[in-house]
Parts: sequence; C-alpha cells; structure tokens
Amino acid sequence: MASWDDAPRQRSRRPRWPSWCSPLPPLSQYVSEVEFETSDEAYAQFQQQDAELSASVTPDQLPESF
Repeated sequence: MASWDDAPRQRSRRPRWPSWCSPLPPLSQYVSEVEFETSDEAYAQFQQQDAELSASVTPDQLPESF
C-alpha cells in the first residue's frame, strides 16, 4: 500500500519576487524607503512627458512594469 512518504517530492512553489522588489543590502545604507506609483499615476506622468504619443495610448495598453 502506498503512503504519503512514497509520493514524489516537489519543490516548494513559493512566489519568486522580481529582483527589484527584494531588499538590496548594499543599497540599504543609501536608500531608506522605496515608493511605487499606481498605474493611474504612471499614466498621468506618461501623458505629461510625451503628449504626442500619449494621445493615441490608453492606460490599459501600458505594460505592468511601466
């Protein structure tokens, strides 16, 4: 009879954070806080920086990492 101990082991499926999300020990002496902007704030900033291009771009067309 099979038991749980006989089951193949799988690697843990912990979420992997992008490298820019993890704390950077060498930089922590220079950076005390990291702030992120919302997609609406990013789109507003994009509209101010590139008025010609932003006229034809909607917020849902911007990449998540923008």
